[in-house]
Amino acid sequence: MEFYATAAQVIPVLFLAMAFESRMLFRRPDSYIDDTDDPATWNGTQIVVVIFVTILMAIAEFAALVGLFRGKQVGLVNGLVWLGLTAGLIGVIMPVVSFQVELLKQHLKSGGVRWVLVFVFVAMVILSFNVVDAFG
Repeated sequence: MEFYATAAQVIPVLFLAMAFESRMLFRRPDSYIDDTDDPATWNGTQIVVVIFVTILMAIAEFAALVGLFRGKQVGLVNGLVWLGLTAGLIGVIMPVVSFQVELLKQHLKSGGVRWVLVFVFVAMVILSFNVVDAFG
């Protein structure tokens, strides 16, 4: 039951995080320069993903509440809750990663230094080893 209670609390937080960051991150990086808030500058793929993720998260929230109400764990309900949690994490992380990739493309196109990629890769490897050690 703690899984359903935790999921029922985490899913709305993921949704709020996605909603707050969508305002800033769904615009293409070039629209930050001229500070336009025209919907034509938004990334359409990310908007479709957010709508899909929102639907999955709503289903997962309902499933978590149903699981709490029933008082027992059911395989289908567990699967729906995990799907919603995973979709929520992807929905929160994807725009940030996409935005950073676009900024990196602009950086490299403007003749930026490529060693930054090596530094980021090494930092991610070190971080992943620390995460594995923490859980292992």
